[in-house]
Amino acid sequence: MQVLVVNLCALASVCAMSAFSPNFRVFLLFRFIIGCFVGGVNTVWAVFIIENLPRAHRFWLCTLITWAPNYVVLAFIAYITAEWRILAFICALLSLPGILLLIFVIHESPHYLLQKGRLKEAIDVLTAITSWNNEPISSREIAELVAWEASKKNTAKTAITIKQNTYLDLYRTRTLAVHTIVTSFGFVAANCVTYSLVFNLSIIEGSLYVNTALSGALRYAIGIAIAVIDYTCVCAGRKIIHVGSVAVIVACLGGIVSLLHYELADIHGNLIRMFTLTSFGMTGSIFTQLSLISAELFPTPLRNLANAHGNVFSRVGSVVAPSIFELAIISPSAPYLLLTFISVIEILAILWGIPETKNKHLSDVTCERDYE
Repeated sequence: MQVLVVNLCALASVCAMSAFSPNFRVFLLFRFIIGCFVGGVNTVWAVFIIENLPRAHRFWLCTLITWAPNYVVLAFIAYITAEWRILAFICALLSLPGILLLIFVIHESPHYLLQKGRLKEAIDVLTAITSWNNEPISSREIAELVAWEASKKNTAKTAITIKQNTYLDLYRTRTLAVHTIVTSFGFVAANCVTYSLVFNLSIIEGSLYVNTALSGALRYAIGIAIAVIDYTCVCAGRKIIHVGSVAVIVACLGGIVSLLHYELADIHGNLIRMFTLTSFGMTGSIFTQLSLISAELFPTPLRNLANAHGNVFSRVGSVVAPSIFELAIISPSAPYLLLTFISVIEILAILWGIPETKNKHLSDVTCERDYE
């Protein structure tokens, strides 16, 4: 949790400083630094949230409290201010509630405290949680539960060599390597689709401000709809929902490819707009799905490393995405065709390389066979 607080404080500070940039080069430098701290937040927040939420409520809560509404807020603030310096400063101020909540309200993850052997703090956190939930569990029962969980971890740890894990451990066995590669490619694909579309919202019909607000509203509405399905349908696992979500993107992008190939863009401009905004709207839920899959798939010693690995590779998608639409010089449909191809590959990779993780207990210790 301390990492989250530090990164958010640094992010807010640098964002506020960027409002006073004397020229574009200095502004770009500030935005680069902000991006580094955003990467730090993204690496830790998903794991932190998932370790604090019950299995049945992870998806819908991560969807309910997400960044999708920020597109609507951002478009509104940008429209009424019409000044990028004011916008940057307001964005910095919007980080303050999160920082204050983390410092004064939110508890550290019990999983993390147990992993670090900080049993007294784990007992205090669980006591506070049960008190908040009005659950009739005594302090003695909580202490016994923590002691039992700690003994399980100590027993499991004796089966393997205690070591400081690195990114190389994500590739130590074939299974871990496949999981790492597939989840990381999923983040790359999601970022390619997201940012190639969002950076080119100006080429579709309608106002840029309106399209940005609509894309955020669609992201939120679609995310909530998918979360309801995840919560109410036990048979709707992480893989089924993820594959279905990406399949919708493939269908929308395929529709755009067809309209552009047959030169129907002028006649069906609103249809292309609808397909584009729907595709972008689906990506918000996809990021949540990938974060959940990654966090539920890897054991606690590797969980943050796996999420960080995926986030690093997702930045590759962010860097490549703006250039994808340069393919339009070959054919107007070429960028959408490439995004469709990437999305299809991602579907096949998830189907082949990832087991179902929904309603599975989070693993706290890496199995011995993962190190053979």
